Amino acid sequence: MRIKRTLALLTAVIMLAVFPSGCSAQSGGNTAILQIGSTIISINGAESELDTAPIIQNGRTLLPLRAVVEGLGGSVAWEAETRTAVFAKGDRVIFMTIGSNTAFVNTTEYTMDTEPIIIDGRTMLPIRFVAENLGFKVEWDESTQTVTVTE
Repeated sequence: MRIKRTLALLTAVIMLAVFPSGCSAQSGGNTAILQIGSTIISINGAESELDTAPIIQNGRTLLPLRAVVEGLGGSVAWEAETRTAVFAKGDRVIFMTIGSNTAFVNTTEYTMDTEPIIIDGRTMLPIRFVAENLGFKVEWDESTQTVTVTE
């Protein structure tokens, strides 16, 4: 666990050095809308297609988050050797490793109730944990199985 924490701290320093003023290209009013089972994503009204549709697994919504985070002004990196996804926006950096329910937000360690997984070569991550820890608001509409992420 000490190695993972050291990796998280070093990566945070690197990400914050690369993006010293934050990763936000835009601020305020940005919205991403996704629906379970659909590969269509709408970001600020512009639709595009994801490689993989969002899913629900063990009661949690998982999806390939790169399009959402980058579409809302954040940054994403992938560390292949450790199988760790790194998300950054502003002064917040999140680290999540495939198969581990431990995540780091900057230097704080969290235990999630679900693990990031890989499905058909795509990294699927829990939307609420990442989005809320980057400062976004997440809304869920059960009747349409739609996720709305706003800044």
